Amino acid sequence: VELGAPDDARTMDLLLALGRCAGRAGRTDAARAAFERAWQLAADRGDTRLLVAAVLGLGDVVVSAGRVDAGLV
Repeated sequence: VELGAPDDARTMDLLLALGRCAGRAGRTDAARAAFERAWQLAADRGDTRLLVAAVLGLGDVVVSAGRVDAGLV
């Protein structure tokens, strides 16, 4: 991820995959960081498809039952 250009589509794919893998491994902080980075890059690029993928990916790994996650909202 660090070696790719920030505007490279491959970097976005890797960040989304990293977020999913970290989430499955129970590493929610790492998953959140990867998805939030992907989210920011997608927003900067104006890429709605990738922005939605990042937001939904984050929603899948963040456990916020019974409380409001302001960042996710």
